Amino acid sequence: MNAHQGPSNLRNLAICRYKEPIPTYNHRHLIMNNKLFILVSLAVGLTTQSVCRAAMIPAGTILTVRTVHSISSHERAGRPFDGKLDKDVAVNGKVVLRAGTAVSGVVEASKHRFSKADALTLNITAVSVHGQMIPVKTTDGYELHTPNETRRGVKVYVNDYVFPHGARMAYRLAKPVNL
Repeated sequence: MNAHQGPSNLRNLAICRYKEPIPTYNHRHLIMNNKLFILVSLAVGLTTQSVCRAAMIPAGTILTVRTVHSISSHERAGRPFDGKLDKDVAVNGKVVLRAGTAVSGVVEASKHRFSKADALTLNITAVSVHGQMIPVKTTDGYELHTPNETRRGVKVYVNDYVFPHGARMAYRLAKPVNL
């Protein structure tokens, strides 16, 4: 009986007794299994995270926006403007859009044609989600009114007015937004 017959006979005995081979792992197999486990865990985690981020903001939700740049009451209708969310937007207690999120919009009406009846009306058209602009539809545009009354209550018509950056506006979503 040589030295190799002893251990192989014991191994064969163990195979017959338990009817399953006894696994023999070496250091390389352990490292490969650990790497595989880590990769699978990362893939599952990323998939779960992307699914959790998907959300729907229901119609009727209020979006509070501040302008990034000043806007004149004589801007042309159709001119785009940039804004940022002023407050977090939460759905079921979970924040889906953070304050500071980029918003784009358009001038719907203005005093560009020197009509006293047209107030500067702005509306948002999209919100940025993960670097992509998602279209939004609101119920009405927001009218920015000129300060047309003095402290004593005297009505004054202001022909041209520049709304400073940071002008705050509130919009109500007309349709749900899928993020």
